[in-house]
Amino acid sequence: VRVGRYSERNDKYPKTPGVPTVEPVGFKTKVVSRRHCEFWVENGKWYMKDVKSSSGTFLNNVRLSNPGTESRPFLVNDGDIVQLGINF
Repeated sequence: VRVGRYSERNDKYPKTPGVPTVEPVGFKTKVVSRRHCEFWVENGKWYMKDVKSSSGTFLNNVRLSNPGTESRPFLVNDGDIVQLGINF
């Protein structure tokens, strides 16, 4: 699942012929980058990573990476808190 800032532009993510189109989850806020973070499942476990966002992705109040730097994958557990763009 790709997460980013909502945009009216449809060319944010390249489309590959013969592959189903997947649109990102979009938020209408300036603190979320156009490409902010991604979630995926491996072996029944959810993971996430920051994909070079400027204002940060936080998991349980810990920033996943420095601004503009892609993070390593992090395991997401039931009850974890995910914050996009600001640490409250």
